[in-house]
Amino acid sequence: MGTFLFFILKSSVCLFLFTILYITLLKNITHFRFSRWAFWVGTLFCWLIPLIPVSVSILSPIQQSVMMVGEIFEEIPSDGKVATGFLTENGWDARAEHLPFQQGKSEGIYGLSLLTVISLFYTMGAVGVFLFFVYSFGRLWHLIHGKPVQREGSFRLVILPGKVCSFSWWKYIVMSEEDYRQDGSLILIHEKKHLSYYHTLDLGWMHCLLIFHWFNPMTWVLWQELRDLHEYEADEGVISSGVNMVQYQLLLVKKAVGTRLYSMANGFDHSKLKNRIGMMLKKRSNGWVRLRMLLAVPVAAGVVYAFAQPEMSEKQVLLQMELMTQDALLQDSIAESKLTEEIASMKQFFKEKSDAWWKHHRTPEGRYVWRTTQTHRLYMNGSNEVMFDTVVYKILTDPRQVIAGRLRSAREADRLEKKKDEPRFLYMVYDVNSDKRQVLGMLKEIKLAFDDLRAEYVAKGASDVDEVCPYMVYVYGPRKYGVNGAELLIGAAGAEPQERIHDITGNRLKSYQGRYGKNASVLLRVDNSVSERGYIEMCKRVKRYFPAAKTEHEK
Repeated sequence: MGTFLFFILKSSVCLFLFTILYITLLKNITHFRFSRWAFWVGTLFCWLIPLIPVSVSILSPIQQSVMMVGEIFEEIPSDGKVATGFLTENGWDARAEHLPFQQGKSEGIYGLSLLTVISLFYTMGAVGVFLFFVYSFGRLWHLIHGKPVQREGSFRLVILPGKVCSFSWWKYIVMSEEDYRQDGSLILIHEKKHLSYYHTLDLGWMHCLLIFHWFNPMTWVLWQELRDLHEYEADEGVISSGVNMVQYQLLLVKKAVGTRLYSMANGFDHSKLKNRIGMMLKKRSNGWVRLRMLLAVPVAAGVVYAFAQPEMSEKQVLLQMELMTQDALLQDSIAESKLTEEIASMKQFFKEKSDAWWKHHRTPEGRYVWRTTQTHRLYMNGSNEVMFDTVVYKILTDPRQVIAGRLRSAREADRLEKKKDEPRFLYMVYDVNSDKRQVLGMLKEIKLAFDDLRAEYVAKGASDVDEVCPYMVYVYGPRKYGVNGAELLIGAAGAEPQERIHDITGNRLKSYQGRYGKNASVLLRVDNSVSERGYIEMCKRVKRYFPAAKTEHEK
């Protein structure tokens, strides 16, 4: 949004200068068709000039000022810091002391950054102007639609009862019954000139300019100048068609009082009466006055020069690319670190909740004995595919509902079959290559699933929800070596171990002992997601069958 706003600002500067030139050079000449062409060419160039790429080796003070203004509109990174200054052979030449935003922090309003406030203000203005034009168009269409239409050549005449100011739009000419009766022929000639000169197209383009440049007062001045120009051109066309000038001027005086209701249309009495009559009486301008617009060329060149960017050598380009790459890596690192912290926070939450429950549910021997049917397992692999209990999901679209539904149905089955309603245990294991955003999302969904179940127990009248439906969630990962976080490499004695085993059970180890013997070459590797206690248990199990096995525990 900041880049777009800066473009609009530069385009608005061009439009401001163009309007001044237009009023100064073309306002009082009688070459109306040329003035319209100048309007189109000039306004189009106001959009194009900010896009013209120009580079200079040394920045002038005005170019430095333009760049500093541009930095205000740069997107602010999430940490609130921006790099300010100009690129040199040795890096960035900081010029932050010239900016009102010291330290790269933008002052905000109600916690919003300055860029956000400006964006909201601009958007509200643009939307407001757009809605005004929509309202104007709606009133115009409501006035025309469904009314009897008379054909007037290629145009359509709509005659309405009551007091209506005559106007034209697109292919329609609207006139009151009174105007049609008294001065219909003259008004028709005038409005037909508007339509035959395609003034509606000019107004449509002008409305686009007003929507995007609503904050520029000179845009509204240009709008009025364009409407006046349309009336001058239509008046000239009426007189050229053979209408008596005095008779026509008397009609203008008669219709001078009117209300402008439709911004989209050309009205018979829209322009200032004195100016219109003065322009009709004015001697036709010399053709050479058109050359005045050549003065716009050096002005345009000056604006292009003012918007120029610093020229960069190959070394500077490489340096800028390196800085951009470093910044992107830094932002990725910050985001990665934040995700890791949030995952660790969720793990700690579940650990504290389960530890609190375990304190009160130990057997005299120091252990709580649970049934295997109380346990549910959720695995997330490196491709972010999920296996929940025995069901594999390529994409688990609604984990909260699936997990809550499975735990709920399991407890209901226990109540019906075993007359027991005991807590459910959920083990979640994720791979080292799992997307951390997916992992964090899954942890949050698991918590929400337990929250739903706990809310149901509270609704049933449970006095201690932590007792009947605790957060019994155990999270293991990121695991590098499979589900259990361990792998066994095994081979013949004296050889390099090659065969990989992840299911390190007693029966599996016994089977490999029979194949390779007790002196087989064995390496047990355990990743850092496995606790020290778990690592010791695995070592004991492996050494029971392979006493000479080597072990590694990543820290």
